[in-house]
Amino acid sequence: MSRLERPEAHSVPSRFVRTARWHVRRTRNWFAQRFLGLPRIRTLPDFPERVLRVHRGWIDGRRQQAILSYSWSGRVLDVGCGRGYVSSLVAAAHSPSLIVGLEPSFKLARTSLSLAALNRATRFLPVQGTGSVIPFSSRSFDWILVSEVLEHTYEPLDILKECARVLRPAGRALLTVPSYGALPPGGPVAGHVQDFQPAAFIDLVKKAGLQVVQRRTVAIFEFYLLTQAQGPRSPLSVA
Repeated sequence: MSRLERPEAHSVPSRFVRTARWHVRRTRNWFAQRFLGLPRIRTLPDFPERVLRVHRGWIDGRRQQAILSYSWSGRVLDVGCGRGYVSSLVAAAHSPSLIVGLEPSFKLARTSLSLAALNRATRFLPVQGTGSVIPFSSRSFDWILVSEVLEHTYEPLDILKECARVLRPAGRALLTVPSYGALPPGGPVAGHVQDFQPAAFIDLVKKAGLQVVQRRTVAIFEFYLLTQAQGPRSPLSVA
């Protein structure tokens, strides 16, 4: 056998292995979604396969399940919504009166609209903008979601202050960040510039004029449920 023939001879089993691995991942992710009881989200043809594998995997599925365990109602703001996958989940599970997806990338904001339309989330509104300057008036939202965003910014306090401004007096904000040491800067996930210790993160929340009423750990994520700091302080619940 000549050297020119060897790559072709090895290409058949390598293609077979890649195909088999793809089917294994797809089956594993299908079982994860069914076991966790998550709504099935249809995706666009150009939705990146690597991103979809993360969304439909077990670990991120746990994050999504925990997010959906809260009572999303009224006007909801999803800060840093990306391609809108979680926004579409919230719309499918809870049907709030409005979901605003705030995203700095015009391309991703446009994708989030297409994804919402594909999944019949008719009350989803994408807005191009950043969490540090939220383009809405004060006290505009009943619920705010900031999930896996703050670890990507050098100025998380600016985003938290803006969330405090646009949150209604009786509103709730849900923040999620990676657990300390789970996905640090320079680790396997690109773009992380923060690694929050719980005590330091709670202090940051207080500086923004918010208070933590519940904290819990889900898989490799820390969940913080917040309210406005005015009025009687509620005791911190750690689940």
